[in-house]
Amino acid sequence: MNDYVSLLRGLNVGGNNKVSMAELKEVYKDFGFNNIETIGNTGVIFFETDKEIDDNELGIKLTNYFGFGITLITLNDKEIEYLINNKPEWWQEREDWKYNVIFTIGDFVIEEVINDYEFENDKDKVSIINNVLFWAVNYSDRKIFYKSKYHKLGNNKFYKRTTIRNGNTLAKMHKKFNERNK
Repeated sequence: MNDYVSLLRGLNVGGNNKVSMAELKEVYKDFGFNNIETIGNTGVIFFETDKEIDDNELGIKLTNYFGFGITLITLNDKEIEYLINNKPEWWQEREDWKYNVIFTIGDFVIEEVINDYEFENDKDKVSIINNVLFWAVNYSDRKIFYKSKYHKLGNNKFYKRTTIRNGNTLAKMHKKFNERNK
């Protein structure tokens, strides 16, 4: 069996696209997956299967079941381990910064999100690892945050082709994989 995690985009955000994780686990079970677990109410779901995972196909099945559009990316334990082992040196070094990991959905290339940005190191820090964007933003002062490129990310035409998780969730995914693989 191979161990995976799916990151579902836009579930339970701002009171929209509400899905209980208990129901999501049952749906994954109905799809034939095993050893299903979630992290909180975040749309992060772990599972095991011998099947090849097709994110497009899985997204269509979920969309049909829940009645609203669901896109996702699925990663295996080795991919999460690689991200953790190769994260930027500056990752989570300051408590007054916010740290987010931006995953792409489909064949989208993450460089397209940031190509037009000119970053100022006092506001934003970015690093791309395996088409995943590690993005830190200065949150020491709201005025600085509102001038950051990250604050404007939601206006980017590619925003809907990504799913974002904070640095703590990435660490929890790594920890969960380690627990599952003992």
